[in-house]
Amino acid sequence: MVADLFHVIDDAQVVLRSKGVFRQAKVYERCNKLYAAWGSGFITIGRGGLTSLPNVSWLVVHGVDDGRMPR
Repeated sequence: MVADLFHVIDDAQVVLRSKGVFRQAKVYERCNKLYAAWGSGFITIGRGGLTSLPNVSWLVVHGVDDGRMPR
């Protein structure tokens, strides 16, 4: 089903930090949740800078309206 696939959000970017290294990545949506591209896969963008990968946090998400941001 198409709704179950990851869809890129045009012009949206996220700044991720892991072990002191900053990386800019594309933002995706799937089933009303936001994800960041990470390696060859995706990680969830959660509340307060958290992600689904414990050693990775996000600093800023650009290009996503406030209604879609995690709370």
